Amino acid sequence: MLESRRFRIALRLCREHKAIHIGFVILLLSGLVPGPVSAQTPPSTPVATDEPFPEYEMDLFFDPSKRSIEGSLSVEWTNTTGGEQSDIYFRLYPNADYYGNGETLVGEVNVDGQPVETEIQDDPTVLQVTPPAPVAAGDSVTIGLQFLTVIPVDSAAGFGIFQHDSQADIWNLADWYPILAGYEQETGWYLQEPTPFGDPTFSETSRYDVTIEIPDTMLLISTGETTATQPGLAGTSKQSIETGPAREFAMTLLPADVEQVATAAADVTIQVTLPRDRSVPGLAEFMAETAAGALKQYELWMGDYPSPELDISVADLSGANAVSWSGTTWFGLESIVADGELSEEEKVGLAFVILHEVGHQWIADIVGSNNNDHGFMTEGLVNALAVLAANDIYGADRADVYLRSWVAGPYSSLLNDGRDGIADAPISNETIGVLRTLLVYGKAAVGFIAIWNDLGETAFLDALEAYSREFRFAISEPDDLMGAFEDAADAELDELWSFWFSEADATREDLDAVLEACTAELQAAS
Repeated sequence: MLESRRFRIALRLCREHKAIHIGFVILLLSGLVPGPVSAQTPPSTPVATDEPFPEYEMDLFFDPSKRSIEGSLSVEWTNTTGGEQSDIYFRLYPNADYYGNGETLVGEVNVDGQPVETEIQDDPTVLQVTPPAPVAAGDSVTIGLQFLTVIPVDSAAGFGIFQHDSQADIWNLADWYPILAGYEQETGWYLQEPTPFGDPTFSETSRYDVTIEIPDTMLLISTGETTATQPGLAGTSKQSIETGPAREFAMTLLPADVEQVATAAADVTIQVTLPRDRSVPGLAEFMAETAAGALKQYELWMGDYPSPELDISVADLSGANAVSWSGTTWFGLESIVADGELSEEEKVGLAFVILHEVGHQWIADIVGSNNNDHGFMTEGLVNALAVLAANDIYGADRADVYLRSWVAGPYSSLLNDGRDGIADAPISNETIGVLRTLLVYGKAAVGFIAIWNDLGETAFLDALEAYSREFRFAISEPDDLMGAFEDAADAELDELWSFWFSEADATREDLDAVLEACTAELQAAS
């Protein structure tokens, strides 16, 4: 009988590979503190791109009674697009219709101090700014504007990343300010209509200098680090925040009665901040220690974390366990704290979510890509890396549980029904959210594990390091990632790459072949 192409691929995935040399000890499944990481030589500190980052300055006032953030923004932008630009575009994500009574209003706009014409496009999240003269490649302009953002109440849109959680009085603020639209060399400014399926942000790495006045009864947690605090008007304080290179600026405001735990991961402070009603004994300590172990592992693979601090806090999320931004991560903890204790089973599940979200600090916060068009490059790759990180930190048995249950389990239900889909597909308002989750988080992660099986650990990690170095603080495309794997292994991956990411022909047998090959390699190295 002639074998099908996919069955030949499955057989190839099961062949013997070079032994994987991983230095780790297997910890008890209930262990609180991650064990030693693999004895891999850390990559030398990557050098940031020579292209200048946009420089944002914001002077803001947060008024919870009006659910608003009001103030001024200026951004120095250098034209790195390679061609002359007669218009510059900002995204006003709060104007998306799914945010209901949320919105961003923009007042007078100036470029280098001169008032200029602006236009809100048919999609109200797109603001077109027309400078007095076209901006030549390599030239810089400073765009200034006044804006007012109104924050929706209890909004489940986009996982709940932009809303006031009225019950807990927590303000989760992502995509809340006018931000320069992302730019792609082949297609230009990215101006696609945002969808309610998660985070729509696509932007280039920037630096931020932010001053915000808030009620002195509230605590602010954000991207970057606080450099100064001083009294503001009656009952308020002014906080100054600066960031290094960051993909965006996100912040959380919450009542000041919190539990805070900090731990060190080399030169980085991991700080966990939990409201008293969103914590149980040992939870903050567990989250901090787990995140510290994850951060050390990812630094070994992908280079230095670029900030002195990583903040972890909470959000009332819808359809997600956690979300990650540059320098800060939010977790939905309601189900964990509901019974007043942190069980061993909950630790195992929470550890995987932490491994995943810390991985996002590199993919795609440091190493950028367009998550709207190529979500498999972020969610799929990070899910695969979380499994491999668990292998080094906790051992093969834990990694296998994560691979089969958390990563492949939901996707296998699709294959069991005789269905499949394409992992590398752009998101749109016609996207079926549940199906996308199965493909982007599940199938794509299995595809990257298949590549790990095929190349062996050494070539896979060499590719990851090279990719992370070349596109540190830059924007990458799928061909860039595939090219890194091919270069490291001196092999062609077209067929394997296409099968898992661009086609919809996988079966349960294909999935099982990848899982069995991975389990065998993990167990052989333990």
